[in-house]
Amino acid sequence: MDIKSPKVFETSDKAHANLFNDMVKVLLENDAGLLEQFVGHIEDTKPHASEAEKKKWNESQIYKITADDGKYLISVPADKNIYDAIKDKGTCTFIASPGVEDSPAPSNAYLRGIQTVGQNNIGTGFAVDTSGNAYYFYYNSSHISITWKQVLTVEDMVKSTFVDTYDQDNSSVSAAENVATKLVFGATRADDLAEYNRTRSEITLKNNGLYLIRLYVTSNNITVGSDNILACYVNGSEYQRFGNWNPTTASSTCVLYLLQKFKAGDKVTFYITPRGTNKKISINTAYVTMSQLR
Repeated sequence: MDIKSPKVFETSDKAHANLFNDMVKVLLENDAGLLEQFVGHIEDTKPHASEAEKKKWNESQIYKITADDGKYLISVPADKNIYDAIKDKGTCTFIASPGVEDSPAPSNAYLRGIQTVGQNNIGTGFAVDTSGNAYYFYYNSSHISITWKQVLTVEDMVKSTFVDTYDQDNSSVSAAENVATKLVFGATRADDLAEYNRTRSEITLKNNGLYLIRLYVTSNNITVGSDNILACYVNGSEYQRFGNWNPTTASSTCVLYLLQKFKAGDKVTFYITPRGTNKKISINTAYVTMSQLR
């Protein structure tokens, strides 16, 4: 749109005419400047915010989950703990240095996580350490620390220990009274992680964890009423007793169970110590099944 200039005002009083014409000239210049701005605004291809959009911005949540550069919001040093760092925060990301007191990760691993729900003393979330182990956590108003649970994968379950010996013809042994005698086992039906050494009748564990052991022992000349100790040994020393075998017949069978935690690298063997037999007894067969529960 062009701005049309009005006809110059003429009068016999030139001073008044010039004053009026100068005022009109200023008004026209202002109109021209405004028109230029309007045209520029209309031709601007960038979208303009509507009132509805502005309302969304004004009512949005102003809270940081990460730092401005997208990294973790909270850093927990080795001499602090995660619980105190995040217990009064909302949703947030964090990193914990190796050695943090309440980290579930190995002592040499960093832990990176996110708290998905958080308010004062109530929270849940997830974290992964630099070894690739995943965990979830929770705490409530009645708690004074975080409770961690490791997330098991299919690969973790495949790596669980299961050893099952079952060889009737190659597990006989003689045991003298009051002498701890190692039980001998034959071939295996299962040895998932190749942990069983048949020559030594020894299982060398590859995993930390909780294990269930079933021990089966038979004899055909054991003394009735005798008191025979069956025990689990770790690294050559007695670790935990299954219990006592008190036979009621000379030809007898004993089946005992043991639920126990072990560490990776533990060398597990099994012994019988006859007591009150007044003779050397013969173990005809001995079987063991050892399975990792978690």
